[in-house]
Amino acid sequence: MNAIELHLGWKSRILKNAKPLEPIPEISEVIFHHSAEKSTSKNISELEEKDKYIELNAIVSAINKSNFFFTICPNCQRKAEKVGEKFVCNKCGELKEPDIMAVLSVNLTDPTGEIRAISFAEPALQLMQLSKEEFKKKIHSQKNEEIIDEFKTNLTQKHVKVSGYVKKNTISTEIEFVIKNVEYQTIV
Repeated sequence: MNAIELHLGWKSRILKNAKPLEPIPEISEVIFHHSAEKSTSKNISELEEKDKYIELNAIVSAINKSNFFFTICPNCQRKAEKVGEKFVCNKCGELKEPDIMAVLSVNLTDPTGEIRAISFAEPALQLMQLSKEEFKKKIHSQKNEEIIDEFKTNLTQKHVKVSGYVKKNTISTEIEFVIKNVEYQTIV
């Protein structure tokens, strides 16, 4: 989903028809993967915690075993929990039918090192090379192990250019790359 999300602190105010203190940037300047001039190309060994707007040219070296999706509220995109036979969103309440968000964890390798990378929603589907409809069909018709095997066959050793940011995984305390955009590269 390509949308802008605004986070405000508890002292923030929204004023109707207020004059901006500085010019408001164009949407294309704000959306991450449309601002390539702001991104920095790095090798994996050069990555540091909290790096932002980073491009990596790497090879998908492994597909990590994990759940490939979680259920979300179709209205607010927050995680939806199954309570009995129903799904409930903490913000919107009981859901008629939840939506799903794709998730894919991979290892990326370049000549300087390897890093775990995680992708959600559209970037995960880009990495899987599937539409959302194809993905839904796959998760309802195949077991997780079959999907992992298929991804290992179809995705590993593929060259990719990914953009995103680096963060520290709170469980493993290792840095990981959060993928926001994927382009498959043809190497001749």
